Amino acid sequence: MEEHAGPLTVLISNVNDTGEDAEFSIVVVPEFPTAMTVMIMAAVSALGVRLIA
Repeated sequence: MEEHAGPLTVLISNVNDTGEDAEFSIVVVPEFPTAMTVMIMAAVSALGVRLIA
């Protein structure tokens, strides 16, 4: 999936047979590695417990 990361332009041609085009840009961001996600969730969880207590 890493090969699809970065800016992309989507072009839709001949919308409803009108001869018009629609174009927009998106940025694809690769997912966080599993270890990073677990660390972030643990940190948020720890902060949540401190706020409630």
